[in-house]
Amino acid sequence: MGFDTLKERYPRLIPAGLRFECGTGWEGILERYFAEVEAILPEDSDLGLKGVFEKYGTLNIEAWPRNASQDIVDRIEVRGYVAESRSARTCETCGRPGQKRGRSYIFVACDDHSEGAPSLPEDYGTYGGIYAYDPGIDDVVAVPAEEQ
Repeated sequence: MGFDTLKERYPRLIPAGLRFECGTGWEGILERYFAEVEAILPEDSDLGLKGVFEKYGTLNIEAWPRNASQDIVDRIEVRGYVAESRSARTCETCGRPGQKRGRSYIFVACDDHSEGAPSLPEDYGTYGGIYAYDPGIDDVVAVPAEEQ
């Protein structure tokens, strides 16, 4: 596929000059993210996409819907969280299943691309909130109020 193909496929969402600052192993995650956002975003709205990059080992998408209701904003924010959560389990180099690893910096890699770096605990670098990623259903679930 390639990042240029994503730009061609989603011109309303991705500015032509945007540079993707992450590995090609996450292209599939980004394809799903942009397809989900396109399905949510009303025709009279657009996406302010400022950046797509790796940060603290996972995918970071800086985007906000413009001219959209708070419900749309919230739904797109959740899709970004899901994409980030998927990236925490996907090798940034090849797209196969991976895990967070680290020595001097954190990254996600399969065994073949780990460069010998040790695995980190699965919850390393995660944070609480009103929803949490459930890899069993590949989507978010509500976090009970008493756990928030």
